[in-house]
Amino acid sequence: MTSSSNILFIAIIFIVLVVVIQAGFSIKKGLISGLILPFVFLLIFLYNLIKPMLIPNPYSTMEEGMLMTLGIIGFTITIITLVIVKFFSRKL
Repeated sequence: MTSSSNILFIAIIFIVLVVVIQAGFSIKKGLISGLILPFVFLLIFLYNLIKPMLIPNPYSTMEEGMLMTLGIIGFTITIITLVIVKFFSRKL
């Protein structure tokens, strides 16, 4: 396996795990439990967005950028899953 196929494999596992966990949270009747995971990913994004402004690092890496990307992708996946689960739970 090459490194690009490893990254793809990890991305697929990440997406599946996030969707399954979010679907489990979203099935509950209250909306608060469905907003836990999106809120966590939003905090990851915001923290890594603000951290370079507050703590300047002369030897910066791409760590903040990668974590911001993870936060945005995770937030988007969890919100889409929440909307889909709530939509289909009202239909049934």
